[in-house]
Amino acid sequence: VRGWISGNPTVYYNTGVRAHMELMVQYDTASEIPAADIDTYLAENPLNPANALEQIGEQYWVACFLNGPEAFANFRRTGFPVLTPNSYPSQDISGDFINRLTYPNSEVATNSSNLSEAVSRMGADNLDTKVWWDE
Repeated sequence: VRGWISGNPTVYYNTGVRAHMELMVQYDTASEIPAADIDTYLAENPLNPANALEQIGEQYWVACFLNGPEAFANFRRTGFPVLTPNSYPSQDISGDFINRLTYPNSEVATNSSNLSEAVSRMGADNLDTKVWWDE
């Protein structure tokens, strides 16, 4: 889409969407998406050069179902899909979305000295602390 590689962006997009839809059968045979349905979906939702990055971001979000950290990381990186902020007022964040995930308890239990050093460089281990590349 950005011209960084040769080839047809529509072919790459369709191949990726098709591959993920075909993968659904691995969750359960009842989840299999028939080839005709995939063809119909791609025909009714073609890649549009005007908003191709958004479409790719949305498809990647769907493909990351059950892998929340990856979906979150890609959303933070690209801004896609366009999400509606949660209207529940939280005191944990100052903006519409969290800036990062906190370290898991397993990290505290097994790597506390390195974790303490990392947190001191960041400023705090909370949802509102910006990651190094977003400051």
